[in-house]
Amino acid sequence: MAGRIKREVALIILEEINDPRIKRITIMRVEVTKDLGYAKIYFTSDLDEKGKEAISIALRRAGSFIRKSLAERISLRFMPHVSFVEDVKEEKVTVVEEILEKLAKEKQKDIGANGKDQ
Repeated sequence: MAGRIKREVALIILEEINDPRIKRITIMRVEVTKDLGYAKIYFTSDLDEKGKEAISIALRRAGSFIRKSLAERISLRFMPHVSFVEDVKEEKVTVVEEILEKLAKEKQKDIGANGKDQ
């Protein structure tokens, strides 16, 4: 169900939302509770902190519209309440990758300077 909600929310944003701030997000993943009562929708954006805050506000305001549109697209007895959360996992992965890349370069530099692996 999470995959279906993710796909439909992305389409709703693409096709039905007119707010240009919301158009700048990417839906990363959706977590749905076992009872289907709540759907937490994780998003990312390439904007700075001020822009991300504006997006969060816009998503909160559009939440009921998105939920209503979801109900029209997905046949469920009860439609989950939706909430939007900035996905910081992607940013953390990028930071870890940068650290690993830096360490690899330093190791190569050490190997070149000493002529052997330490």
